[in-house]
Amino acid sequence: MKTILRSFLAVCACVGFQSCMDDSHLAADSSSSSKSEDPGQVSLSIDLGPVGVLARTAQMTPTRLVLRFVSSNADTVRDTQLISGRSAIAKVYSLASQRQWTLNIVGRDQRDSILYSGTKAFDVLPRTTTDVGLSLDAGYSSIRVHFPVLDSMTRFVLRVDGAVWVDSTVAMQKRVGDTIKADHDYLSASSAGVAHPFSFRVYGKPWGIDTLLYSLDTTLNVVSGQSATRVLTLKWAGIKVPPSGAADLQVTLGSVGQLVFQVGYGDSSDYGIPWNSKIDYGSLVDPRDGQSYRTIKIGTQTWMAQNLNFAGSVDKPLGVCYDGKPEMCNKFGRLYNWGESTEYASPSAGNIRGICPFGWHVPSGLEWRELPASGTALASSAGWSGANGTDEFGFRVLPAGEVYSTGEDANSGSKAVFWTSTYASALGAYKMEIAPSQTSVPVITYKTNGYSLRCVKD
Repeated sequence: MKTILRSFLAVCACVGFQSCMDDSHLAADSSSSSKSEDPGQVSLSIDLGPVGVLARTAQMTPTRLVLRFVSSNADTVRDTQLISGRSAIAKVYSLASQRQWTLNIVGRDQRDSILYSGTKAFDVLPRTTTDVGLSLDAGYSSIRVHFPVLDSMTRFVLRVDGAVWVDSTVAMQKRVGDTIKADHDYLSASSAGVAHPFSFRVYGKPWGIDTLLYSLDTTLNVVSGQSATRVLTLKWAGIKVPPSGAADLQVTLGSVGQLVFQVGYGDSSDYGIPWNSKIDYGSLVDPRDGQSYRTIKIGTQTWMAQNLNFAGSVDKPLGVCYDGKPEMCNKFGRLYNWGESTEYASPSAGNIRGICPFGWHVPSGLEWRELPASGTALASSAGWSGANGTDEFGFRVLPAGEVYSTGEDANSGSKAVFWTSTYASALGAYKMEIAPSQTSVPVITYKTNGYSLRCVKD
């Protein structure tokens, strides 16, 4: 869920939900109607399909609906319905009459991901109440896979829609009898069902060499709001008599995904932005979520060569993805406000670990200034909307953009902004901006903005 502060100018209490509307839009619409036309009313009712319970026993909860009433002959009316535990809402709006209107709805969850969307066209007549109703289905489900570990098994691979979702390895005979569990969210769903091809592969070393042991290719239909549990038996695919027993996989499809764990599987994709092949990178595995990061030593400092992508937990989610898209987190890392990144450190604190992995901390403004001052030398060699950098030191700064305190995403492709741990005031802290051909020093900004985070080793 975005932890960005939003202001609403009016709050209207209704049964089971709250409504927040910008009065300026209402005033604009009132003035747009001619004096000879009496406004009409729209009685709006919205039913939300079930969000379901995830396989991991967490639940993704819709928190608000953003409504836009649009007409070519009148000002746009915007409203945000804050949902508090109800799956249906109802409200009456006054709109300019003799107009054709279109209602666009986006429903977001506690992590600011889009769960619902819909549109509806209607006419408004003078002194008449028009009933407008919509039923919205959840657009995503989640998946949990259980891989039982048998003797000689060393690697477990799951592909969904042709893409690798799980690629997990274990040391041979170290976890026999254990279970490899893998979660993934945002599996597209619809009321009619979305067909997803699944490919399961289990490898091992029963004879001392890597070989395919078990496999299964199947297609599962994912329906909005519908949970399902299936036991899939993989078939032996080896060239000799299989070991005793079989590998049974339990697949649980939840109704709506909630991105709680984002598991990194190395550098399977560089998103078209190459790494510096001349650099000898180190590695860091965050034990909290299993994600791996490249590291780079510059001078006496050791830095993460990738932006942090730690999502926190169900009870304490952290950061947001640019434009609310999970794939932007995979590419650029998450965007955090200063309080999240430093866990509200005191002004006199020394090294501040914040949300960095153990043994690492949020860099101060002085630590940032120890890096080479040239933005061109620090920026990645591809991915920028203008001139690219040279990535001379392997630091690979990506144009991840930023999120303003108003909630607006901006500057992806043209700017990278990072938090420092340096406190300025109750409202401000220091940030570091980097872009090709731009030399930057730490400057003060609002703590409620959302920026990237690089950690430096203690």
